[in-house]
Amino acid sequence: MLTRVAKVQRFLRHNAGGDAAIFLAFMGFGITIGFALHDATYQDFHSVSGVIMSVGRLSGLVGTYLILIVLILIARVPWVEKSLGFDHLVHLHRTIGPFALILISMHVLTITIAY
Repeated sequence: MLTRVAKVQRFLRHNAGGDAAIFLAFMGFGITIGFALHDATYQDFHSVSGVIMSVGRLSGLVGTYLILIVLILIARVPWVEKSLGFDHLVHLHRTIGPFALILISMHVLTITIAY
């Protein structure tokens, strides 16, 4: 039987890799948003079709990034699975998946409308 301190120590040691994985995921998300903002031009925000096109590009980039994250979550990467646990990975996979599909669908719709 583990004491409370031993349980906390085991939890912190066990989740160090999970913290690194979450940090890397958010760093990648920030870089993805940075790419979208870096590519934006002055003309993108002075017409309705330009704004819709920018929304389409952003939703496509973010949706694709989320699809990548969902695939990594369910791919059973050993250090991620060991630190977060397979049940938690499946839960995250099922939670993030619909958002990714909605963003990809939004991308198709907005790009089609903008053109």
